[in-house]
Amino acid sequence: MSTPQTKMACLSVVGAAYAKKIKARNAIVAFTKAIASPSKNVRASKRYAPMIFAAELAMKSAEGKAPKFQLRPAYAGGLLHVARYEWPICIDLSGLSLNPQNISLNMFHDADKLLGHVDGVTNDGRTLSLAGVLSGLKSVVAEFLASARAKFPWKCSVEVRPLQRPEAVREGQSVHVNGRRIQGPCLVSRKSELYAVAVVEKGADENTSVVVARQVAK
Repeated sequence: MSTPQTKMACLSVVGAAYAKKIKARNAIVAFTKAIASPSKNVRASKRYAPMIFAAELAMKSAEGKAPKFQLRPAYAGGLLHVARYEWPICIDLSGLSLNPQNISLNMFHDADKLLGHVDGVTNDGRTLSLAGVLSGLKSVVAEFLASARAKFPWKCSVEVRPLQRPEAVREGQSVHVNGRRIQGPCLVSRKSELYAVAVVEKGADENTSVVVARQVAK
């Protein structure tokens, strides 16, 4: 037979257990909220929650890297037929410098159709090859990749700024440049600066090619 004292003891035990359960539930809720919005008062959440978020961002970044491209060669070292010049012009690779800011990649020589940037240059004195990342405007990159997957034979065209007046090689004359002898009439740009390169359907140099990372072009 229970007495008032026994009932009070039972209620105290039940009350203590319930209070402990509520306290644990509140702690879980508080920690969950802290992960969503780190609080200075919750030391554990402030230390660990951002690390979890950063790891997720790093994995997304690794999976979603911008595709790479190669232009090999971007310039084959010969004569280029450029509209603004009466004679074909040759870029002397021994005197070619790089734009100190960056070398951009665009479509059709249109700066508004930015495809990416160049991060690798190979100049062996005979040909010029470039490599880089398709880091440009998403809509332009998507348009280019769609055509690359369809195996469109893109060519490339370098954008070079002469730093001095081109040398004239008249008819009947020849000049040795880029490891070969070139016959006049033509022009030779002895000092130039490369500042951009474009992918085009038909370039001034037919001996160029554009290669997109194999896993992207599939």
